[in-house]
Amino acid sequence: MATLQIYGVPPSPFTRAARLACHEKGVDYELVSTPPGGTAPKNPLGKIPMMNHGDFTLFESQAIVRYVDHTFDGPPLWPKEAHAAALCDQWLSVVCDSMEGGRHLRQASGGPSLSRRRAGHGGRPVPGADLFLFPRDSGVESARRSIT
Repeated sequence: MATLQIYGVPPSPFTRAARLACHEKGVDYELVSTPPGGTAPKNPLGKIPMMNHGDFTLFESQAIVRYVDHTFDGPPLWPKEAHAAALCDQWLSVVCDSMEGGRHLRQASGGPSLSRRRAGHGGRPVPGADLFLFPRDSGVESARRSIT
């Protein structure tokens, strides 16, 4: 099978989402260092990330994550149950929409110390939120190092 290539830069939350999907599925990929705007003409929007897999090119984080989930063996990234799948979509959007990996949530909470528990709806913990919201002090350093 062809090598999966992800075009982007490590600090980008959009690139991080695509790389996390590969990490979770156990998919080897090549990160091709590409700044925003550097993906044209294959990506008409010029945004990152962009993915090549053989002769197939795809852009937009959510599309890449779903492609990786459906194409490669490994644990499923999306649950089959509708409510749980919708929550996954919601949190992927939160990650991808926040240029500073949780900045909007921290600001909405009134300070820089938004906890994983406070981030959850109704005070419940959000599975995986610490990977996205607090990548440096989350207790998941080995996972973070493998995707940065």
